[in-house]
Amino acid sequence: MQNVEKGRLLEVATKLYLQEQGFKTYFWSEWASQKGLPLQDTGIDLVAEMNGNLYVVQCKNWDRAVSWRDVGTFVGSLLRKDLNFKGGFLVATSISKEVEREIERLSKTIITVSADELNEYLDQSIYRLLPMPSISSKRFSQSTR
Repeated sequence: MQNVEKGRLLEVATKLYLQEQGFKTYFWSEWASQKGLPLQDTGIDLVAEMNGNLYVVQCKNWDRAVSWRDVGTFVGSLLRKDLNFKGGFLVATSISKEVEREIERLSKTIITVSADELNEYLDQSIYRLLPMPSISSKRFSQSTR
């Protein structure tokens, strides 16, 4: 599986997980376009909303630990005052000790979630991302005769 596919799979799994926890969730592109914001890479994969509070989500489905440098854009977006995010979620296979230390120092809370905790959602995500087979009405009508 390609890295982009692995990343998208974890994003969909995280979206399902957060929805089950009671959050309304949006992919960054859909949320940003609703708000009239640029769609450029902000480090945010998802936006989750609960009780009027907004949370940013970054997903890293990598084979190595996520470093502080890897989450810089995400943290910068979280701390933007004009977007008023309450906190964030960092979903990753592994994070470095530096990331653990630095997120403790932030003025806003980032909750880390192990990608391994989302295995059941990963299975569901695969099916949601698979292309649906198209059924030709002509072939279907011929085979039912």
